[in-house]
Parts: sequence; structure tokens; C-alpha cells
Amino acid sequence: MLNRLITVAIVIGVAYVLLTKAVPMIFDQFSGTTVSTEGTASSEDGRCVDQAVGANDLLTSTARQYGQPPVDVEAWSDAQWEIESQIQSAASACGCMSDACRTASEAIDEMRGLLSNLDGMVRGNSPGFANPANQQERIYKLLNRAQTAAGY
Repeated sequence: MLNRLITVAIVIGVAYVLLTKAVPMIFDQFSGTTVSTEGTASSEDGRCVDQAVGANDLLTSTARQYGQPPVDVEAWSDAQWEIESQIQSAASACGCMSDACRTASEAIDEMRGLLSNLDGMVRGNSPGFANPANQQERIYKLLNRAQTAAGY
């Protein structure tokens, strides 16, 4: 009887650790949320990449906030305007012709597409799109490549 209780306690303990520590860590690794902002380059490349990463961070956090119904459309409009402003600012900073700027500009274009898709979903103008996570993953990959090209 005591062996069964000990076995049950161990199984519960292992399950608890898996659910609270291992599963979130594994999810983070596969969700592509590993864009690092360590260090900042002072060059034009660095400013471009930093602003693109900042715009993506805002887009991601806002999408999480407004991703589940019911959505306050007026509040979403304000948030959307702020994201568009950040994206435009990043696009303006990415006018150079380096690999970092071109890759960051590609990520910015993807951000615009994702924001447009999210807006359609929130406003009910479109039925949604199959997998926003794929679009977000592409953005993260592009930003990681841009950071590498900028010397991060």
C-alpha cells in the first residue's frame, strides 16, 4: 500500500513539473519567439533592426491581447493605429540597402500583412486566416536573419 502511495506521489510530482516547467519551455522553443534584442548596433542597420523588432513586439503583444472575442473594436482601432505607426517608423528607418535593412524590410512587409489579417478578423470583414502562427514564425526568422546581418 505504501509503495502505491509513493508511486502516485512521484507520478503527480513529475506531471506537475512537466506541466509547469517543461511544456511551457518546449512551447516557447517551437513557437519561434526567440528573437533576441541583446546589444544594440549604433549603425543605420542597427536602428532599422531595433525598430523592426520593437514593431513586431508591439504587434505580437497586441495580437495576444485582442486575439480572443469579445473584442472592443474601438480599443482595437487605437491599438491598430499605434502598431501601424510603429511599423511605419521602422520602415522609414530601413531605407538603407544593406542585407540587414532589406531583410528587416521584408519582415516589416510581413507584419503589415499580419496586421491586415488580424484587423479583418477583429472587424468581421474576413473569416480569418488559417494559421497566423506561420506568418509570425516567418517574421521571427526574418528578424533573426536581419539581426545576424547587422552584427548582433
